[in-house]
Amino acid sequence: MLNIIINLSIFIFVILIGYLLKYFGLFKKQDADMISKLILYLTLPCALLSNANNMVITVDTFKMVLIAISANLILVLIGYFYAKGDDTKRQAAFMINSSGYNIGNFALPFVEIFFPGLGVAYLCMFDIGNAIMGLGITYVMAHCVAYAKTNINCKEILKKIGSSIPFDTYMLMLVLALLHIRLPNFIINTAKMIGSGNGFLAMFMIGLLIEFHIPKSEVKDVINIMMIRMIGNVVISLIIYFLIPLPELAKKILILALFTPIASVAPVFSRKCGYVKEMPAISNSVSIFVSIIAIIVVLLILN
Repeated sequence: MLNIIINLSIFIFVILIGYLLKYFGLFKKQDADMISKLILYLTLPCALLSNANNMVITVDTFKMVLIAISANLILVLIGYFYAKGDDTKRQAAFMINSSGYNIGNFALPFVEIFFPGLGVAYLCMFDIGNAIMGLGITYVMAHCVAYAKTNINCKEILKKIGSSIPFDTYMLMLVLALLHIRLPNFIINTAKMIGSGNGFLAMFMIGLLIEFHIPKSEVKDVINIMMIRMIGNVVISLIIYFLIPLPELAKKILILALFTPIASVAPVFSRKCGYVKEMPAISNSVSIFVSIIAIIVVLLILN
């Protein structure tokens, strides 16, 4: 228990450093964009690749992919029906922001500390399903709703998913595991050295992104998004823990993943669906703060 509290305190301290440096003007919120690119294209793929030799493909790991797709789809549908009858652009934004999980920037640093090895492998498989939905299917579904389209472009879905560097890294790890190929120690050690900075950069970036000011016009929608995510994920977590046959570690990783913030691409995809209000960006920031508290509670309960 003491070890958990110490490690959580370190994460919170780094987030606080990022927030305070922004508050005192040494960094700007926009600097998070540069850090995000560094994470997306370098430290996150390396952090994932450093665990490639720990990847074990079983029926349980494939269940993680299916559960991630199912959890996303459930929340997409809740968002769709909740905002049904409103402006279609708002309905699309609810679909996008009610679903999706920020695994690489948020869950991975925690899992690497508390559940290394197989725990990371489980998380990677969950994020494959999460990426299939969040980077492709969810956006295309929302876009169809926003512009009243009835046809879904499969080519567009595959293009969006395939252009994600972390997703491509997952696919590489999956192929290596299926073929029982182990990467040389030189590659693993190099990836580990570069990837070791991922946790710090991810938490520091979160500190830069946190905002506490919410315009009154957006309060209701932001609260509704948070309620959909929180209640929905609590119910899904209970179903996973009590009804789905999985190893205890896999259940812990799933529950941890379900309480991560909204995916960082959600505000971008919301705009592409024609929704230009501030709700997606504010919800993204608020979800970070909510998830920090939720993850602390989840880790203390699970351990």
